[in-house]
Amino acid sequence: MLKLKNTSIKYSYVLTIVLIIFPVMTSCYLITSNSIKTSINRSAQIAVDQSKNSIIESMKFTEKNYELVSSYYDSVMKEGLESFGQAYDENDMDPSKIDLQKLKEAYNGIMDFYVIDENGVIIHSTFQKVLGLDFKDTPKVYKELTKIRIGGEIEISNVTAERRTQQLRKWAYMPTSDHKYLLEVGVSSEELKRYINEFDYVGIAKQLKNNNPFIRDVYVYDRNHFKLGYNELEKDEEKIKLLDRVTKNEKDYKIYGSKGFVERDYVYVNTFKGSNIEDSEKVIEIIYDYSVAALEFEEMKRAILSVMLIYAFASFMLIMFLTARYVANPLVNLAGKMENVSWNNLNVEVEYDGENEIGVLSRSFAEMAGKLSDTIISKKYLENIIDSVGDVFMVLDKEFNVKRVNEYTMNLLGYEKTEFLDKPIEKLFGGSFSREEVIGRLKESNTAENIENVLKKSDGCEIIVLSSFSALYDENMDIIGYACNSKDISKTKETLSKLEHMNIKLRESESKLIEKSTKDHLTGISNRGHIFGILKEVAKNIPNEYKSLSVVMCDADHFKSINDDYGHQIGDQVLTKIAETIKSSLRKGDHVGRYGGEEFLVILPNADKDNAVLVAERIRKDVENTLFHDGKIRMTISGGVAQYNTDGDYKEMIKRADDLLYKAKREGRNRIER
Repeated sequence: MLKLKNTSIKYSYVLTIVLIIFPVMTSCYLITSNSIKTSINRSAQIAVDQSKNSIIESMKFTEKNYELVSSYYDSVMKEGLESFGQAYDENDMDPSKIDLQKLKEAYNGIMDFYVIDENGVIIHSTFQKVLGLDFKDTPKVYKELTKIRIGGEIEISNVTAERRTQQLRKWAYMPTSDHKYLLEVGVSSEELKRYINEFDYVGIAKQLKNNNPFIRDVYVYDRNHFKLGYNELEKDEEKIKLLDRVTKNEKDYKIYGSKGFVERDYVYVNTFKGSNIEDSEKVIEIIYDYSVAALEFEEMKRAILSVMLIYAFASFMLIMFLTARYVANPLVNLAGKMENVSWNNLNVEVEYDGENEIGVLSRSFAEMAGKLSDTIISKKYLENIIDSVGDVFMVLDKEFNVKRVNEYTMNLLGYEKTEFLDKPIEKLFGGSFSREEVIGRLKESNTAENIENVLKKSDGCEIIVLSSFSALYDENMDIIGYACNSKDISKTKETLSKLEHMNIKLRESESKLIEKSTKDHLTGISNRGHIFGILKEVAKNIPNEYKSLSVVMCDADHFKSINDDYGHQIGDQVLTKIAETIKSSLRKGDHVGRYGGEEFLVILPNADKDNAVLVAERIRKDVENTLFHDGKIRMTISGGVAQYNTDGDYKEMIKRADDLLYKAKREGRNRIER
């Protein structure tokens, strides 16, 4: 076995470095991997908690809005129930004889009327979709309704969602005089939508899943086990028991996986306390998926390992190169020179000029030969070199007191030598200098570079500099002081700050230009060019992305008289409010733009003509029911609906809609033609 003392210096040096670096790199890899894993898990949990709080706060905020609007209708609902009971008595206590539609019209159609028999079934109603609804399917509600029917008091609920259609409604109940039936009135969803919107459970769940990779699914259940937004009843018996447990205890419940992560989270939410005819109790089921975090951790580990292996290989090759160049080769060259020295040949030139042990050995050998006197540098020569440096340059003792500065430093700072010589360096750098930092970095390497400091001039001004420190050694390699070189970067910092400010201004200008090019300056909705661009894009993607496409061409009726009677400023306000009303009446994914004057173009992707007519009628009614100019003005609109034909083009569809619009105008206005 080859002994180490017989091994080449180059390979011995490399082997020693490798034996030191390998365990250090292994320890760093393990520590870094564990730290990254902990950080990823912590970030994942923070993201999950933020998403959970987001949906809870959204639900609470929405139902608080329901509660605020609810009290507005109490008196009219009570009056409606009393009229309902009077009609029942006047019709020989036969609910089938009551003209429910007449009652509804008496209250401007804002309420629907229902008759519930003693078995809890809706047998008569102006809202046909709920006929036959059996409240025995929800025992708690049926029990409460039976209690009201037997008693004699009127019960009025807060705003809540109708069980079968999930539309927003507000209910009131009163028993008949003979207590055989329960009379019910409910404010229509359309009326409530004038003030509040339905909570989009599916939409917010989808948004949470898109924004948070750690959430797989989110569902919201009411106390009757209905999955809100999906209009379906939960059938899993185990899950039903768990939902009842959370509702009964009014406490959250978590299910943990094998690795200690929360796999499912059941969150109890109740925005207001009421009777059993209301449903403010909800349970949010959040199903988590931490596979993304695990994959991210594995990718990070592989990346770290790859970087460390590349670093180790590069370090190994660099050590080999440096050892060969600065250790082995100089020694071989020096040995060759020594072999050639003789009494007859003392004219030896040593090419190695390093400051390490090899350099000392080389110079000692040259001095012995007595032929290198011309290489001795005088003290004056060194001082000339220091003064020729075009940056701040200082020589410090080992206590960091200033011992020597160049002419450039004195001229820049405006001090006399006596003001800072033998003074601590903090007199010039102030609080921006840290001895501990410099000493610590010098222990790690031979230099401490790129340290940002602030130099104080004699007039009080400050200069930002980038400093580098290196240790000065004596012949025994003991530190005798430090050299400090500082470069003025004040103008560079100022230039970078100006560039950053200019970049911010450019981004703001770009954003404003984009908005001006797409928005109508008066109404804030899309302008004609932008809405036509949207229409062209949607038509191009039929039938690949969209199944169908319809448009509605709307025009404000008698708008010229508004400008004539109230002036163009009020006319502009009315036109803007009409645009806002149309926009609020649209479905998610629909678009509206100003076609010109008081005309508006509505684009309805994934809508055939029948669905488009429903949207158009909703727009017409919403505009008709909107008060303008503090209630002094009432407006109506006329519209034409056309569906896109794949064998035609969108311009032909616009023309058909426009023709139908003018037909609606001729037929008396405030109508939709198809």
